[in-house]
Amino acid sequence: MNENMSMTAEVSAFVRAYHTAEGGEICNDPLAAKLLGEERFGQIAAQMTAGREWFLPGDTGTPEEALRRIVNQKLGPAVLARAAWWEEELCRELTMGLKQVLLLGAGLESLPCRQTEEMERLSFYEVDTPAVLAEKEKRLREAEISTPGNVYRVGADLAGDWEKTLLETTPFATDQRTLTALLGVVYYLPRAAMEMLLKRLAAITPRGSSLLFDCPMRDFGTGEDAAGQQRALAKGAGEAMEQGYTLPELALMLERHGFLIYEDMGPREIAERFYAEYNETHPESPVLPLPGTTLVLAVRH
Repeated sequence: MNENMSMTAEVSAFVRAYHTAEGGEICNDPLAAKLLGEERFGQIAAQMTAGREWFLPGDTGTPEEALRRIVNQKLGPAVLARAAWWEEELCRELTMGLKQVLLLGAGLESLPCRQTEEMERLSFYEVDTPAVLAEKEKRLREAEISTPGNVYRVGADLAGDWEKTLLETTPFATDQRTLTALLGVVYYLPRAAMEMLLKRLAAITPRGSSLLFDCPMRDFGTGEDAAGQQRALAKGAGEAMEQGYTLPELALMLERHGFLIYEDMGPREIAERFYAEYNETHPESPVLPLPGTTLVLAVRH
């Protein structure tokens, strides 16, 4: 792994790239493989296949079949759902007067570089550590992917005063309706850090703005299921996951900072909405919902 890019960002890009190459039926990200790079894609695929006995004890399929099951049942469930959901939500909010998009913990997310014509009237703001964004821009250059003029990148740690850097270095407007995406990040934030992030976000976004994120619930990663394996992988890479929430705890935390939950989806709802059609046509390798995970859409009131 490149020390300037987090394991979480690379594995998420790997899942999106792998799924896209397989047909992209749940989500389609044609730039993920380019941002990851052919060599790194191959390294991750080899590492995951080598660990098939840990991921899939007793599996007797071919290496290719094992890798597909590892992606669909262990690595991909949360990644694929949140990728599909946040793009759907962005398109929906475009029809409701959305002005700007804020990506906190942007990692290797590629949507700002593959905008539709309708998205061109938005402004995109990507926030991540300076090292991550520098590595991302390096990979974009190497892949000859241009960054549109309505995309702004802000190198700042989410544990610090990221909003000050955002306001000082970009034209981010605090009076414009904003969709904030916090994808794959909440798992790694201590509660105090999550509280502070919400406080800072509420201070710079007006009423009617949205916050979309995936979140570990209290029973996330407590066993030897896919969630527990993800917790173990993160710990091995030095990116320890924090304890999850109950839905009432989460609702109270959001309300303290001016957000109300508009929609939440647990594993069953996620499977029905995003995976059912795919699983009907791929019964040999279905995508299984990640235990203890919830997708949350909250609105600033």
